Amino acid sequence: MMVDTKSSISSVSSFESIDESYESKFYQLLDVYNEFHKETTKFQYLNNRHKGENRWLENRLKQLE
Repeated sequence: MMVDTKSSISSVSSFESIDESYESKFYQLLDVYNEFHKETTKFQYLNNRHKGENRWLENRLKQLE
């Protein structure tokens, strides 16, 4: 049985380019995820801060009533 060398090399090349494409997409997705995580962490901090301010204001309002 003879193996078509050109076909085999072409297949390997094709798989390597597919792997590189997936790797590139993976790192793009990872960058987007890290950016998203960074932004959501900021929102979490701000949300917690505002909740604290709301509790303080509600307690202050009750004291004034």
